[in-house]
Amino acid sequence: MDKIRISAVKYANTYPFIYGLTESGFDKEVVLETDHPADCAAKLINNTVDIGLIPVAALPSVKEYQIVSHYCIGANGM
Repeated sequence: MDKIRISAVKYANTYPFIYGLTESGFDKEVVLETDHPADCAAKLINNTVDIGLIPVAALPSVKEYQIVSHYCIGANGM
């Protein structure tokens, strides 16, 4: 079975998410890439990855999507 391919944005607000994946050892079970938000979205749209941590504004461009959890990464202000 092929590994699940994940693209996550490489910004400071995703560090806890990526830390959790690496500390749990889950990163050894998947192919984890870090990219800029537009690249994460493009990879998901083009089926280069299976899961993408993408900007919500990119959702209309994704043919079929599912929100995996009730959580998100966000910011308040600048």
